Amino acid sequence: MLKKFLFVLTISATVFLAGCTSGGTAETNPVSERLASAMNSQADYVYLPSTSELAKASVAVFTGEIIRVLETRKMTSSSGTSITFYGLEVEVESVDKGELALHSTQIVELAPISPANLSDFQADLVGRKASLYVNSLSNYGAGFTYSKISDSAPNWSIATPEGLAVEVPEESRIVWPLLGSVAKGTIEETTDPGTLVPKP
Repeated sequence: MLKKFLFVLTISATVFLAGCTSGGTAETNPVSERLASAMNSQADYVYLPSTSELAKASVAVFTGEIIRVLETRKMTSSSGTSITFYGLEVEVESVDKGELALHSTQIVELAPISPANLSDFQADLVGRKASLYVNSLSNYGAGFTYSKISDSAPNWSIATPEGLAVEVPEESRIVWPLLGSVAKGTIEETTDPGTLVPKP
């Protein structure tokens, strides 16, 4: 089933800042809702209805703790227009597919994301467990130049918008930030043989 989207990810600093204003509480502005609404993903992608199919579409699948959010690369067109790419640095805790060392750190580039309040973005993600379905690092079209921003180059690209799940244990919820989807569950359920995937 082909989901029609234009793959443009935007992070709304306003959403995050709303949770930091006076009177904002976990009850009125839960983390899962902030994460689900902060990254508005629009992409052409094929919906995969199971964790096993997601794994088949990925080079590596792993679960780990998010260490930081970072700027990874800048893509610049011949006219000089540039887009900043963001990624997650994750410490590997378990490997479901691929040759990854436990406790190694992997940087996964998410996609082009517009500049935002990075500190607020980190506040909701750092320290949380995530499952990631990834493929080898890729570029996003011919005719562009790519320059590294961070001190560490990204290792991977996220395989699909379904391929990033973040656990919010205090709410017993899983969030797929690139899709704005939320469900009850645990991070263990988001990798094979688990059955938890976002709804189409």
